[in-house]
Amino acid sequence: MNQDALYQLTPFEFEQLAGQLLTSEGIDRLNYVGGAIDSCVDFVGEQNGETIAVEVKHRERPFSVNELR
Repeated sequence: MNQDALYQLTPFEFEQLAGQLLTSEGIDRLNYVGGAIDSCVDFVGEQNGETIAVEVKHRERPFSVNELR
């Protein structure tokens, strides 16, 4: 998938893609916890016996350097 196609995804589609990527990277017991009141965590899973919390951000344009800082 190219960068332009990523920007075309809806927030829900983007989160689905993120979940698929996390699973393909070996995150076990991945659970979606996102939504309007997700406390800044979209997914919780395990890898190598450690709990991992992941927040994803869908954008319609690239982040600026200042936004990343």
